[in-house]
Amino acid sequence: MTTEEVLEKPSEEAVAEKTEKALIKIKPKLSANVVRLLKLKARLDAKRPYFVRCESWRNWV
Repeated sequence: MTTEEVLEKPSEEAVAEKTEKALIKIKPKLSANVVRLLKLKARLDAKRPYFVRCESWRNWV
């Protein structure tokens, strides 16, 4: 996935797709429960507001 593709997609879709590709690479090494937890974490992270995900929000304070 290139930078242009990431910028074109909403961040929620980009995070989910990136996580999905990463899981496909490491899936044989992990148990089903770990994969399920990683997918849940990715979904929760994708639903967070952008300012919480990026580190720059700390500079605002």
